Amino acid sequence: MWGDVYITNQNVQGIKESIMAMRNPLDSWHKIDSYYPRFTSERLSLPEATELFILGDRDRELSQKLSKAGTEHRKHLRFIRVWADFCFPRYIWSEIDTYKHIDKLSCSTMHTIAKNDLTIHDFVNNSISTEELSVLNSLISTYQKNKDMNTFLKLKARLPEGFLQLRSISTNYETLLAMYCQRKNHRLPEWKIICDWILELPYFKELTGVGIE
Repeated sequence: MWGDVYITNQNVQGIKESIMAMRNPLDSWHKIDSYYPRFTSERLSLPEATELFILGDRDRELSQKLSKAGTEHRKHLRFIRVWADFCFPRYIWSEIDTYKHIDKLSCSTMHTIAKNDLTIHDFVNNSISTEELSVLNSLISTYQKNKDMNTFLKLKARLPEGFLQLRSISTNYETLLAMYCQRKNHRLPEWKIICDWILELPYFKELTGVGIE
């Protein structure tokens, strides 16, 4: 929806590989009880195969034990890769940027901010006054005419933190677990949206033990 935040184009891969790697330290692969149903074996190479994976009880219990033991023990969660498109205001991106193991490719403010007039729908919850929007669009109009860099810098400097920016992210379950634990009670509503999304990722709760009532 215009003016709203959203997460889309989610893709999760590597759960099976994570379970295999988790068993490496003690050579306990024979205890693996996760599996793919036999009738779907011909589809294992497809992206949606993650949804067909059945997590076994023994693997779930070990993964939760390792996850709760700390970052040095839950390295297997890093094998589960996650891709998604995030549309969030700039003030949230500055906080997401504090997490190390998360790659991001954003829509470029530098290359696109002055192409068209801005509207209230370009800001989270339409959080910009008519007066300020008029000032920004006046700067855009002036820059389009003279291509003066000082005008562009003024525009960029005045852009509010509520400006919505889309970024494609690539990360893993271990990073998302740290993010959830640190931000689940954050007062900004955008973090609640992110944390709720994390909990709904395939087998995230079962593998980490968080969010289970």
